[in-house]
Amino acid sequence: MFKKSMSRVAAFVLASALVVTSVGFDSAAASKKKIKSLTISTPTTVVVAAGKKLTVKATVKGTKLKKADKKVTFKVVKGKKAAKKAIKVSKKGKITVAKKAKKGLKVTVKVTTKKVAGKTKTKKFTVKVGTPVKTLTAAISDDTIVEKKTATITATVAPAKATVKTVKYSSSDKTIATVSADGVVTGVKAGKATITVKTKGNKKNGKVISQK
Repeated sequence: MFKKSMSRVAAFVLASALVVTSVGFDSAAASKKKIKSLTISTPTTVVVAAGKKLTVKATVKGTKLKKADKKVTFKVVKGKKAAKKAIKVSKKGKITVAKKAKKGLKVTVKVTTKKVAGKTKTKKFTVKVGTPVKTLTAAISDDTIVEKKTATITATVAPAKATVKTVKYSSSDKTIATVSADGVVTGVKAGKATITVKTKGNKKNGKVISQK
């Protein structure tokens, strides 16, 4: 039996075997069509191992959009000559890294929707050659905390030599419990909140997309 003033906080881990994980014009309907959002299945920086492949997917949402309106194009827009030679990105988002690519090479990729009602939306992300995260685990020191008291989350990323090991914390309800950038959870008021731990920039739903 817990006191009414306690806040129960459940910590869930969104594991990432990787950092990652698909926009036409009709004049008659142009005034009604609208792209509201463009999301991609990759974090700000996606790490891909040498000799591996990865496909990034984009999702376009809006009003009265047809299938053709939801198509996007991927294009490398920045990177040194050696990086562009080692990292290839197709128009459909398929990333291929050369077997002998050196760690640290990186390129910037721009995702652009088709023009709808005279407008497009874009997203950018970085592809970096390195060692991807394979597992992410987390444990909280106490999943029931009293208001204004704290508990600490310990997150472990493997392998230890992963290129990007930074994790990010978030709370499903900040009126119940908050969490700091260091994983310290503070109870605000009685109730339940879910604390999510994920590799920085990982897909929100935690879906893991394997490198082949």
